Amino acid sequence: MIAVPAMTFAQEQSPQRPESPSAEEMIKRATKALGLTEAQVKEWEAIHEKYHEVAEKECAQAESNRKKMGEALGMHSTKM
Repeated sequence: MIAVPAMTFAQEQSPQRPESPSAEEMIKRATKALGLTEAQVKEWEAIHEKYHEVAEKECAQAESNRKKMGEALGMHSTKM
């Protein structure tokens, strides 16, 4: 009888995703693993910054689209 509540509790818990490393940490790891020069590190940082900005814009647009869809469907809360 004890196992059933424990199993139910375990199923209700959402799996914890490991936290993604920061851009700084990823570049630091790549620098060490690949032996990047300072010039290459600067290139990696510039590339990361460019695509990070693109990703942020896309996330903002996706959030806006979810909100609009929720409003169109008559939903009060768009968080599902």
